[in-house]
Amino acid sequence: MFRPNPWNFSAAAPSSGAGGSDPAEGFIGDGDTVTVANYAALPSAAANSGKLAWVLADSGTLWTKKYAGWYVSDGATWSPATLPDDQYVVTAALQTDVDAADTTLLQAYDVDGAAYTTFATLTAGNTPTFDLSTATTIGTNNIVASPGSVTDNAIVRYDGTTGKLVQNSGVTIDDSGNISTSGKITATVLQTQFIPAASIRPSASGGCAALALTATTANRPDLSYLAFDSSTAEYAQFWVALPKGWNESTVTAVFYWTHPSTATNFGVRWGLQGVAVSNDDTMDAAYGTAQEVTDTGGTTSDLYVSDATSAITIGGTPAEGDMVCFRVYRDPANGGDTMAVDAYLLGVKLLYTINTLDDT
Repeated sequence: MFRPNPWNFSAAAPSSGAGGSDPAEGFIGDGDTVTVANYAALPSAAANSGKLAWVLADSGTLWTKKYAGWYVSDGATWSPATLPDDQYVVTAALQTDVDAADTTLLQAYDVDGAAYTTFATLTAGNTPTFDLSTATTIGTNNIVASPGSVTDNAIVRYDGTTGKLVQNSGVTIDDSGNISTSGKITATVLQTQFIPAASIRPSASGGCAALALTATTANRPDLSYLAFDSSTAEYAQFWVALPKGWNESTVTAVFYWTHPSTATNFGVRWGLQGVAVSNDDTMDAAYGTAQEVTDTGGTTSDLYVSDATSAITIGGTPAEGDMVCFRVYRDPANGGDTMAVDAYLLGVKLLYTINTLDDT
């Protein structure tokens, strides 16, 4: 049986053929002759261009085509074999089938007419189940299939590259948000490490003044600092063993400092450069290119914190587990350095990126 939809048919019975049934529904049987009476309210092509009509057959097949005019002429024979190609074509047929295990298969016909593909199954039992195939899509979205059993609280992972399969994982998140895993966590994270003035020593060549200690007020913080001259470039150094998680790339630096009393012009130009040394490498190595930043003071014994420098490229060939020697300096020849008294360095904060949280 075929039933055109959504057209509104007359209640008249089909004019011929053995397939007619329930004229109140407007069915037209296979082999029936189509008459105008069967199309009492067929809409016009102009009013319905582009709309989708469908015809349902006894077998459960769904025939579809966009409306583009009169589908079947008066006097034509209604049969799948005689449907004109320019009026009805099979574009997305559906059918049901049953396999050897009595599982109902819901199948769609390929648009190229190659074969039927099962997109879902319906299994009867004490608890009926409806399982979509992993090949199924809804529009441009995939139906995702998961394994039969998983670990409670486990993070879902894709299985393969189709976007249709997921799998269990060994990473869990409990109800309090705590993450657990037996493996390594890989991440790109910015880390900081503060180097106080007490851990920085004047360079043997062109060094700044030795570490000094001054009090603010009795029973209040004392200041440990290195004094850098206002007219001559002076240097200091410190060594750092960065963690194995360091990505061996560039670093930046922030300078913490203060100054003694002065009336005007408070600009100070700070700089930093570094070189990495691996196991059994010579430590007689050249520093990489320095980066500088200007900061402005103003009030005696106040704390001043500079902006971060631009990215500092470490000299040598940085590798996992290296020690890095840094040289910090004041650049009084720079036009931004205008303060006529010593600048007191309290410490340097390094900012570097790690790519794993595991340092083993």
